[in-house]
Amino acid sequence: MTKKSIPFLIACILLLAGCTISSFFPFYKPDDLIKDDRFVGKWKENNVTVYGKTDSTYWEFKFPEKKKNKDAKEQPEDRLMKLKIHKPQNELDELTVFNVGLFQLGKYQYMDFTIDEMDLKEVGLSSFHLLPVHTISRVEMRNDTLILQWLSSEFIEDMIKQNKIRIDHLRKADSDEDILLTASTEDLQKFILKYEDHPDAFTGEGLGVVLVRNTKTNEEVN
Repeated sequence: MTKKSIPFLIACILLLAGCTISSFFPFYKPDDLIKDDRFVGKWKENNVTVYGKTDSTYWEFKFPEKKKNKDAKEQPEDRLMKLKIHKPQNELDELTVFNVGLFQLGKYQYMDFTIDEMDLKEVGLSSFHLLPVHTISRVEMRNDTLILQWLSSEFIEDMIKQNKIRIDHLRKADSDEDILLTASTEDLQKFILKYEDHPDAFTGEGLGVVLVRNTKTNEEVN
């Protein structure tokens, strides 16, 4: 698997298929959350083509609306961003909303992603089989370019197989893949700090997305 920028639908398939690692607990503590307005706005996937056509997918980051009560104390959840990934002129537009937590850990900034809302056509048996897990990506902003690189499942799998790491996790009995981390947030952060500069953790053959800030008006984008 090679690192590349990919359309949202393919990204979701890859996430579910195990190109990045999932955790039952968040990678951040509430007080770790950072509110940075530089991320607010619309970002287009960089030079993505699907079947020979330029893909129109864009990502939109927003913070919750400010509370009407000016005296209300800011809560940690107020620093969580909402992320909507739009596919204009497509029935998949805005099907999923993510909660995104930005935080600093060691030398790098990270984003924690978890699903907030899914537009299920109806509530049926399938809806009871959806587990709200967390994934983590390293964040790098270069002027108007945003680079996200997720923690590689291949890196975790290889390290576990070689008995190089000990971290609480679950996986299917008949598979070396499909790992779900069950370690506490504190242990997750210790792990990230220990391997923050490992060449295969966040910059190896994992899931990566490159976004470019969209400077067009809302009317031009939608």
